[in-house]
Order: sequence, then structure tokens, then C-alpha cells
Amino acid sequence: MNIKEINIELRRQARQLGLCDKWFNEWDLNSGYQELIDKYKKGIDFAMEHNFPSNEFIVENIDKEILDKNNIYVNTEFYEYNPKSDCVVLDSEGKLIFGGFAVRDIYINGESDVEIEAADNSKIFVSIYGNPSVHIIQRGLAEVYTYNYGHGKITFEGKVHVEKKD
Repeated sequence: MNIKEINIELRRQARQLGLCDKWFNEWDLNSGYQELIDKYKKGIDFAMEHNFPSNEFIVENIDKEILDKNNIYVNTEFYEYNPKSDCVVLDSEGKLIFGGFAVRDIYINGESDVEIEAADNSKIFVSIYGNPSVHIIQRGLAEVYTYNYGHGKITFEGKVHVEKKD
């Protein structure tokens, strides 16, 4: 599929899932890959709630290099220290380490297995969907806030705020 076909298909699928008129009408069918990823991250709650787009669609249509550049991990293994942007983990396994004054949002979905380590003065917000296994290690003055929207298994060491969401 070329980029225009990808835009048309994603827009169609999003509308079927209940995408609002505003976002539907503002969708530029000439958006490039980076614009699509920016749109995905901006509407991440919608994407996570609807498993949109599917992992298969992402893997088949978006180059792994651009996914990695944007800290989006799909059906893969990963290890990142202080990622430069918010992270999305879909049916993947790996570790995210944060130190210094890092502030990041992390979105985890599917059957992922993720370890998150937050140290120093970092401030990390973790939103969990689906049924992942997440282990969090908090050290130093780091703050970690976890929101479980699914049925994820959360274990932790240190002071971690865990909230069950419906």
C-alpha cells in the first residue's frame, strides 16, 4: 500500500470504530508516515481502547526504522535507556530505563512483558491496556504513576502509585 492508500484505509477503519467528526474531517489524506505517527500518539487513548490500528497493519505498512525512532514497539524485543519520546508497547517484550530528569508517558497493550526502571528525578506515567505483565522498579526520587485500564499484572519495587481504571 502506498501512503495515500494507508491514510484512506486508516481513516475508514477509525470512522468505523467511532472516530469523531472533527478528527475525521481534519484527516489529511496526504499525511506522511511521521504525521500518521504523530496523529496516533496524539489520539493514543482511542488507539489503545480500540487496538487501532492492528499490530498486523502496523508491521505490514510502517517501516520498523520509523517505529523505532518514535519508540513504538510492535511484536518485537526492545531495550531503551531514556527514550527521547513517549513509548508505545504492543505485544512486545523488553525493558525501559529512565534516569535523570526524564518525564515520559508509556502505553502498554496486548500480551506484552515489560520491565520499567525509574531512578533519580524521573517522572513516569504508565497506562496499561489489555493483559500485559509489567514490573516496575522505582529508585531514588523517581515518581511512577500507573493506570490499569485492562487486566494487566503489575508488580513493583519501591514507591509506585497504581490506580485501576474502568
